[in-house]
Amino acid sequence: MSSTVPPTKPPASGSPQTNGSSAPSLYSTRFKILAAALLALAIAAFVAAYLTTSDSDEGGSGTDGEFVERLLPERDTQIVQQGTVGIDLAPGWEASLTIDGTAIPADDLDITTSLNLVQFTPGEDKAMRTLPVGNVCAQARAWETATGPDDARTVSWCFDVI
Repeated sequence: MSSTVPPTKPPASGSPQTNGSSAPSLYSTRFKILAAALLALAIAAFVAAYLTTSDSDEGGSGTDGEFVERLLPERDTQIVQQGTVGIDLAPGWEASLTIDGTAIPADDLDITTSLNLVQFTPGEDKAMRTLPVGNVCAQARAWETATGPDDARTVSWCFDVI
């Protein structure tokens, strides 16, 4: 006849069989401190990046935010040679465009009055067939519809054409 032995429990921490020590840690204290420091640094970097990024396109004259809702393309971005350049204005504003020193005639502008959007896309029989490759700067003269172009403000921005 065989006797069954009841299963044994692992020795409790601090019992005489474990000599008073607990199970060894999976990670060393040095690793835990380093991981916490790196995590804190990563969080700080994300917060700093968020705080320095702005949705507004202020610059140029310093008061662009009053009448500019968006620049197309945004400052310091890339665009293709057939890309669209323009300005999205606040309600009640109009604008004209100059791109890389070339004044764009009103007939070549795509104006969406309901959105206050003034755009230019290069093409055949237009002021520019393509945008020049390299760093290109655009300038918009914007004025309140009520006051007219005699009281215009200027906003400039640059972008890279690839």
